[in-house]
Amino acid sequence: MRARMLVVAASLSLLTGAADSEVRCSGGAYSLLRRDFHETVKYLPADHAIEFCPDNTCHRFVSRRASCDDLAEFLLMYLRYYSDYAVLTDWRRRDDVQRAVDQIMTGPMLRPCVAEVAATKPRCVLDKSITAHKIKGFDVRYDEGRVVRDPISFAALKQAAP
Repeated sequence: MRARMLVVAASLSLLTGAADSEVRCSGGAYSLLRRDFHETVKYLPADHAIEFCPDNTCHRFVSRRASCDDLAEFLLMYLRYYSDYAVLTDWRRRDDVQRAVDQIMTGPMLRPCVAEVAATKPRCVLDKSITAHKIKGFDVRYDEGRVVRDPISFAALKQAAP
């Protein structure tokens, strides 16, 4: 009986360790976002979501297929090219942000987008990421105690920055 309990305890420990490693974001995109925006960027493992909330509104991206790092890379690219938050204007111009974008584009999934002309690269990245990871996006507002979630229509999305 005692041996069986030890096996169960060891198995639970391994499962817990695996779950913890899946939750952690270790990539450069998440580190950059947290460094620059602190608590404004949050990964919510129970919801399989990442949020950017600079005020009482948020961009929220959800995917059961994407890791924390995948969602962080998607968020970084979305903020760089598509978000209409004014707080991003100076951030987008920084060299380290462009280096992070370039690094993300070297991954196998997005590498084909590098061959695109500059004007179509952001759309290529958006489409490939959404398709591969089944990402859903929402604009979320916290308004007088209510939470209002509006789906983001990726097909109708216009680029906010070059």
